[in-house]
Amino acid sequence: MSMVLFAMIFRIWLTDLSEFLNRYALIVSTAIESFLFAVAASEKVKYLEEERSRAYYSATQDTLCPVMNRRGWILAVKRKIDYYQKRGGIVVLQFIDLNDFKSLNDNYGHSFGDKVLQTFAKIIRHQAREDDVVGRLGGDEFVVFSHALSSAQAQRINQRFDSKLANLKLNIDNRAISLTASVGCVALDAKDANLDRMLEQADIQMYQRKQTLAVS
Repeated sequence: MSMVLFAMIFRIWLTDLSEFLNRYALIVSTAIESFLFAVAASEKVKYLEEERSRAYYSATQDTLCPVMNRRGWILAVKRKIDYYQKRGGIVVLQFIDLNDFKSLNDNYGHSFGDKVLQTFAKIIRHQAREDDVVGRLGGDEFVVFSHALSSAQAQRINQRFDSKLANLKLNIDNRAISLTASVGCVALDAKDANLDRMLEQADIQMYQRKQTLAVS
């Protein structure tokens, strides 16, 4: 607006300074003003997009562990299932639960238990692949959703987690602890995938694994 006003002054009071400015100053200033408005609008859109991304991240990330919360994980997995139902392959869902986690809280306090969960979540993320969706359903229950091209690959994915989480040695606050986790796994052809049923079946398998470990 200042540029337009300045151009009008040129046309009214400085008519003899330049015939070009007298004739085209208003047009040039309006063009520059429009360009600046366009740049400002672009920056505003960019800012709003960043704010929306931050809000989405905040709403879908777990408040304690560096993984998705239940809501974010479910939304992400449903999009993945829709995508892979068109592309094919096998989807793998692993339900992971720490064994005897309650005793850690009882013996060392909830603050120590929170640190255990945070470390455990990092271990799961490290075992997961880049495209896997890792989440925390609540408490000490974690889930990992993966895609495989074959049954053999799906089995290797589960074996990798099983092997890593079968016997963990952690050092937290200068205290050495041993942990184990029970893993329930469901692998289905992508076209047959239903998230609710997969969660239910994986939960049942996890519980059966936990019972087996308790007996042994």
